[in-house]
Amino acid sequence: MIKSVTVKLPEKPTAVNRNTAEIIRRALKERCGEKLAVTIAEPGKAVPGAAMPALEMDPQIGREAFRIADGASGAIRIIGGDERGLLYGAGKFLRACRLGEGGLEPCAWRGVSAPEKPFRCIYFATHFHNWYQEAPVEKVERYVEELALWGYNCVSVWFDMHHYTGIDDPAARDMLERLHRIFQAANAVGLGASLCCLANEAYAGSPEALRADWTAGHDGYTHNLSHYHVELCPNKPGATALMLKWREEMLAAFADIRLDYLVIWPYDQGGCTCSRCKPWGANGYLKMAKLIARLGRRCFPNAKIVFSTWCFDLSTRGEWAGLARAFRKRPDWVDYIMADGHTNFPEFPLKNGIPGGLPLVGFPEISMFGAFPWGGFGANPFPARLQRYWDKVGSAMAGGAPYSEGIFEDLNKVVCACLYWGNISAAEAVREYIAYEFSPEVATPVMEAIRILEETLPRTTQGYHHIEKQEGVEIAYALIRKVDARLPPRIRSGWRWRILFLRATIDRELLKNKGVISDAGRAVLGELVAIYHAQNAQEPVRPPQSLILKPPLNPPAGPWRVAPPTPKAGGGLAQAACPKLPGKPAWPTAEAPLYGFADGASGWKILVHDLFKDQDGIVYIVNRFKFTRGGSWILSLGHDGGAKVFVDGKEILCEPMRRNPIRPDRSSVTINLTKGTHEVMIALDTDHGNGWGIILRFLPGG
Repeated sequence: MIKSVTVKLPEKPTAVNRNTAEIIRRALKERCGEKLAVTIAEPGKAVPGAAMPALEMDPQIGREAFRIADGASGAIRIIGGDERGLLYGAGKFLRACRLGEGGLEPCAWRGVSAPEKPFRCIYFATHFHNWYQEAPVEKVERYVEELALWGYNCVSVWFDMHHYTGIDDPAARDMLERLHRIFQAANAVGLGASLCCLANEAYAGSPEALRADWTAGHDGYTHNLSHYHVELCPNKPGATALMLKWREEMLAAFADIRLDYLVIWPYDQGGCTCSRCKPWGANGYLKMAKLIARLGRRCFPNAKIVFSTWCFDLSTRGEWAGLARAFRKRPDWVDYIMADGHTNFPEFPLKNGIPGGLPLVGFPEISMFGAFPWGGFGANPFPARLQRYWDKVGSAMAGGAPYSEGIFEDLNKVVCACLYWGNISAAEAVREYIAYEFSPEVATPVMEAIRILEETLPRTTQGYHHIEKQEGVEIAYALIRKVDARLPPRIRSGWRWRILFLRATIDRELLKNKGVISDAGRAVLGELVAIYHAQNAQEPVRPPQSLILKPPLNPPAGPWRVAPPTPKAGGGLAQAACPKLPGKPAWPTAEAPLYGFADGASGWKILVHDLFKDQDGIVYIVNRFKFTRGGSWILSLGHDGGAKVFVDGKEILCEPMRRNPIRPDRSSVTINLTKGTHEVMIALDTDHGNGWGIILRFLPGG
């Protein structure tokens, strides 16, 4: 084992070269401890013994490519075709060395490697108070460097305007500063930056007269759009100019950043269903995207424009076909088409070719599949799923930008980076990851545990957590526990190992306790919260709290009942009346498992989507409740579809907007009731299957 290492800088080192050398130095020290001496030598300076590694630059190797070769007197040369190539060579060197507390066993890998796909971006979602939003920014900066070693060449973020009143809102300035720091970290190691934006997004408090239509039932729209209801219609006078003004202000906040891509989005929220914008993807969006692209290139002449087709043809038809017609001649303002889906990749570009003959990039989902909350049970590895995805679409792609909600899908990010690089399978990427982050000696059992953890990931959560495929849970736990005993303290306590260990532990806990977390499992969940910095996180990214719940207040007098969807009147939900519950209820019963809130209280969750799928209309959900005392009570309702609440036949609350997903305590009202039994009727707009259900609880008032 080698006890002393000198990292020799290349001739005329750039700032990025120096940062690469520092990453090597730091990684060696952290992984080998004090017994390994590591220094960085300036070019031309005599090095005692062999330089290992000696960093060099040679453009003839090719863009982003690297070579690792033998040097004189036992030196190891890392030769980059450019700054990024040298960085990626450093990553390969580190992974190919045997690093341990006793020192270093030199990298034995030799050869040349170059990426197959040019677009290798990672998207950090900075919302829901997730890790990217809440962790100390220094940790996020460090994470950028660690992902860069695997071959990513760009970091992407989105400044979500709807949270703020304007660019001078103090909260907006704080977020811009955080995003700026992330971009600076990427640029410092040679990576580019990528900004995402919605074509018609707007700030909170946007002019109501200029707002976009989001409703279905007209102009070919069969599903309401997902909206924050502040987005603007570009065909209303003054709206386009206002949106471009806001966009220019946002771009100016990143004027000193090396911006490689501006990614323009049509939906997830966003869009407009009015007759002048329809169909949004091939009309209003297309016009607005072109204006944003022109503005983006004026502000960042070297940036490439990525035109996203996310959610095309889901709320209406003709968007893909209309785009193909519009791009019959290759447009001069678009460089890439982005396509992907929540579950399945859209078929149009695979069957009909890419509109305009443009290169295609993906936006694979690596966070949400299989379990909710996302990452709430620890690591969510699914390398086999990613391999199947790549086998289907990889040959048509120029790369992609995986969608990340946190660090729990660290392994999935690495798998995507390796698939984009080429000549390495998902399984090979997993083995290399395990060998580098943990130890080569444990690669086989950990790979088997990861295979099982992927199979056991899908689960349903309705107050309890049901793992759909339970075979193997005990085996994965035993494998992880056995490996844990073999690992040195530094690795065993590191977050990458802990999220795997905790996942196996939590799954076993759920299996033993029929889907709930016992008091013994509370500390395990608490450790995940600490790792994720999720103390203030919203439900989608917050590990579930202990599910030994307090009994709900005012228990129901009988089973929950649900009436099948009835057609909406002309005024929609606002006109929905309260039907009379039959004396002998003919309405079918519905499952209503207890739902656990973060404060340990409980309520009921009813998912009507399981019963009625994509049917449209008003669903009535009803029960009678025994109130233990008279006086003031708060009825708190979580819902995604629009909802109206009646108590004893009288309307007490109406919130017609759909906002996915279901969020606990979204709407509430204080009511005065006598002691005894009262009927609660909830009218929910299913909105063609987009309204999934409700979460109801009572709280003491006043």
